[in-house]
Amino acid sequence: LIITRFSSRTKAAATAEKIRSAIDQHDFDIDEDLSIKNTCSIGFASYPFLQNNPSAHTWEQVLDIADTCLYAAKNSQRNAWVGLYAKDGESNTEVVPTFLSNPEQALSSNQVFIKSSIAIDKVGGWKK
Repeated sequence: LIITRFSSRTKAAATAEKIRSAIDQHDFDIDEDLSIKNTCSIGFASYPFLQNNPSAHTWEQVLDIADTCLYAAKNSQRNAWVGLYAKDGESNTEVVPTFLSNPEQALSSNQVFIKSSIAIDKVGGWKK
């Protein structure tokens, strides 16, 4: 879990890519003569999720969104990132519970959208 404070939600995807790339390029020393390469999958969401209604969702719900996005990245390709955003001006408080129970339905509602390092049509098997 990484929390960035005082950071713009518009920079979340770039931050996720920076972290993914740094881990991908790093050699992890295991022993004197042994190092390994590793990759990571990242899911992210901004808190508050709805900028027009900051108290609509708890930080735990937003963490659940990020976790759902993480598993979408893992199940799609690995070494990737997926994030969920609410559309500008969106204030529907049901969008998060809907996404958590049925991501495809939430995405087809056009109240939320994903950004990803993976081709959007391949993310988590979700279809829009």
